[in-house]
Formats: sequence, structure tokens, C-alpha cells
Amino acid sequence: MNNLARHLKLGGSSLAFVAITTMTSALAQGERSADPVESVTVTGTSIRGIAPIGSNLVSVDETTIKQTGAQTLQQVFATVPALTGMGMIGQGQTNNSFLQPTIHQLGGSSSNATMVIIDGHRSPTGSTNHTNQVDPGIIPFNMIQRVEILADGSSSIYGSDALTGVINLITRDSFEGIQLSAQVATMSGATDRTFGFLAGANLGKGSVMFAATHTNLGALRFDSRPQTYPNHIPQGGTNFNSFNCSPASIQPNGAGNIFLSATATTSLANTTANSPCTDWSYRDLIPNTVRNNAMMKGRMEISANLTLTADLLYSSYRDTSITSRGSITATALAVRVMWALKPIPSMSTRPAL
Repeated sequence: MNNLARHLKLGGSSLAFVAITTMTSALAQGERSADPVESVTVTGTSIRGIAPIGSNLVSVDETTIKQTGAQTLQQVFATVPALTGMGMIGQGQTNNSFLQPTIHQLGGSSSNATMVIIDGHRSPTGSTNHTNQVDPGIIPFNMIQRVEILADGSSSIYGSDALTGVINLITRDSFEGIQLSAQVATMSGATDRTFGFLAGANLGKGSVMFAATHTNLGALRFDSRPQTYPNHIPQGGTNFNSFNCSPASIQPNGAGNIFLSATATTSLANTTANSPCTDWSYRDLIPNTVRNNAMMKGRMEISANLTLTADLLYSSYRDTSITSRGSITATALAVRVMWALKPIPSMSTRPAL
């Protein structure tokens, strides 16, 4: 045992000697340099309190969010000039490249190299079409404290999926009391409704919060917008109607004139201008979208150097659209649950992978 201890001590002395001689050599080499370094620019860092050099951090706080009058995060992001993508398409669409917000796509390509994180940590990906992107709409709207946007290359800190920047969705740290909220927005032909519940309590060295939101974005019918009628011949355009009439149109021998029904005594010439049939008045221009989100957060200080935090997130999403006369189609449905045990840093103080 004594021999082992003596051997370890000799090994430690050897290691210390190598470190000292290496440092001395580096200092001697620096003294011989004819062109001393005047400054060092840090473009990426994980050191606490040290901000990276580059674009300024864009922060959208709770007050700014209220001033926008937005009912969803998609509507908030649409007001941020640095972001494109999410919120720039029609309600109910879930295209892969538009599922999450984007900080300037590379060369106009369809790739998305913008990282979206929640409270400094990664969120589960996938949505209605099982993509590999993050849907920020899973967070209850009344749980958002602020949104931090770093519109600059951050792959040196976060990895290759943050090539164009990072968007950090920061939720509340604490809340005391109960808050009820309701918002209704109307337009010709549709009504949007949002309801929220938020409750929280401070427990001495800890806190607990619960938030839930229900968002119902009403469907908009085609006939609520007369300009969408498919026959544009009166305006000098084309007729987009068809001969698919109810119950059925008949074209004898598969060519020639068309009878609109089996009992019709007259026929119509098979030309675009004569197409009289359309399901325009039965279909939805914009589908009905319903979201139900809930989030619970807890925090407990065990000691001066140990704090435990936990969050549980649930979200369901459904689009329903009338696609033809008497037909209602659910175009999208997603349910997800996320939980995490991790401290919650801020991107403005210390980026977290």
C-alpha cells in the first residue's frame, strides 16, 4: 500500500512538472513574437455572463406580446421582422418547411437550420405530419414570459441545426394567484376564441404553476368570400366549374355533349364555359383549428447549490375542414406529452444545449 501511494505521488509530480515546462515554453515563445495579439473576438461561447459577438439578441417580452393582440404564438412570430415561415401561411396548413419559425432560409432553399428550444432545452419534434421540426404552438399562450431570438449563426454552440440562429421560448419562472383570460376576434364569416387559465403559488423555497389554454379558430366558408367563386368569365377569366353534378352527369359513349342528370332532356356542350357544377358553397376556405394545451412547472431549492425543476407539457391539435357537400374531413390530429427535469437557463446569460 505504501509503495502504491509513493508511486501515485511520483506520478503527480511528473504531471505537474510537464504542465509547468509546457507553460514556460509557451510564455517564452510569446516573448519572442514580433507581432503581439491586440484583441480576441469571441463569436461563440458557453461561459456564463459572456455574450457572443454578432447580431443583437431580439427579446419579445410579455408586454410586447399583449400589445400585438395575438391569440397564438404563430401570430406573435408574424410580427417579428427577423422571422419568416410560421404564421405566413393559411390557417390549418402544416407544410414541413413552415411548421416552425425560420431565421432567413439559406439561399431560399426549403431547408430549415433554425433551432427552436423551450426554456433552454430541446423540445420533442414532430407534429401533425410527423416532421423533424418543433411546433412552438404546443405551449399554453399564457405561460410564455418572453421569446429570445438570436438571428445569427450559432452552430459553434448549439450544433449544425442552429446554423442560422436560435429561438428560445422562455416560460414563466413563478406566478402567484389565479388568472383567467378570454379573447374573441371576429371577421366576416368566422370567429376566433381563446380562453386561458393560470394558477400558481410560492412555497417558500419552491413554487408550482399550472396553465391551460383552449384556442378555437373558426372555419371560413368559401361563400363568405364571393370573389372566390370559381367562374371568372364575367371578369374576363376562366371558368373553374365542372360537370360533376348531383346526383350524376352523363356523357353518352364517353364523348360529345353532357346531360347533367339521367332525367335531363337537354344537354350542354362539353366546353369549359358551359361547366355549371361546383361544390363551392359547401366547402371551407380555411379549416377549423382547435388546440388544447396544458403545462405544469415546479421548482424546489434543495440547497444553495442544488435546485430541482420539473415541467410537464401536454398539447392536442386538430384541424377539421368541410371538403365537399356533406363531407367533413379531419385533416390533422396530433397529441403529445413532454416532460423534463432540468434547470432553466436563459439564452441571454448562458446558452444551453
